Amino acid sequence: MIATDLHRAEPVLYGKRGPEVAQAVSRIEREFIMKEFVENDLSFELNYGQLQYAAKFKGFNEKQLHVDIDPGSSQLPKVEDNVDVFLRFRGQIMTFRSQVLDRTNGSLTLAPPRSMYRDLTRAFRRVIAPSGISI
Repeated sequence: MIATDLHRAEPVLYGKRGPEVAQAVSRIEREFIMKEFVENDLSFELNYGQLQYAAKFKGFNEKQLHVDIDPGSSQLPKVEDNVDVFLRFRGQIMTFRSQVLDRTNGSLTLAPPRSMYRDLTRAFRRVIAPSGISI
């Protein structure tokens, strides 16, 4: 069944469980996913404006995430900038936004995510308009 949400221009698909939207991931599940990425040295995508980086979690605790960025990356985000993390875990697409707490050569320290979402209806990231251009 397809219906139109009055607050959105696109149609909303309704399945057996209602609207098909992203689901929040619990804190315990977030910790499990982070642990899997660290222990198995799994890569994910880190997005900063128009820039996209290959990255890996190197460690985490309740106050910060340690991330290594692909050494070929030229322009790293600055401290206090927001970044989007886009990862695939066991066939599911997940994403969260975080803030850069510290940066050194080839690595970032990020704030832990307040929320993480899975089962996105899209399998690609949103394109952010470059600065100075509006839509």
